[in-house]
Amino acid sequence: MSGMRTDSPFYLRRRETGSAFAKSVESLIASGTGAQQQALRLMAENPDEFLRKVWVPQISKLQFQIDNVPFQARYEPEDDGIKLHIWAVLGYLPYSVESHRRRRALVSILDWAFALKNAKFGLNRESQIVVSYTEKVPDIRPPAFIFVPLVRFLQEARPFIKLIGEAI
Repeated sequence: MSGMRTDSPFYLRRRETGSAFAKSVESLIASGTGAQQQALRLMAENPDEFLRKVWVPQISKLQFQIDNVPFQARYEPEDDGIKLHIWAVLGYLPYSVESHRRRRALVSILDWAFALKNAKFGLNRESQIVVSYTEKVPDIRPPAFIFVPLVRFLQEARPFIKLIGEAI
């Protein structure tokens, strides 16, 4: 996970050139290796790129903890089944001015998590890191229908959740 991919959506919007943000990005660029410096320059030069926003429902119907991470779930009838949303807030993305190394590590983890097939990592409106999973399941009485999708979700997302937990 040494460098960020240039096709990743996990880039920050650029602020004014003399801002604390710009100085922080310059510091990040100076502290990186060759590939990291190039990726960070692309990040700073492309103001149209942004950190991916992840939508999660406002109200949950189920709450549970796995590895001390509080998860929430919501289910809604849809056609001939149930649409299941599972999500967890993993913590705040630190500001680059306060902790650029931690932020760079977290953005790198989010960058690589972008390739996951079903689990989505990103930010909510409060700049908190969120992992989200949505699946349509057969219409089975709650909460029995959650177990198979939950296992699938955790198999895919758990390694990244652990890495984010260590980086925060």
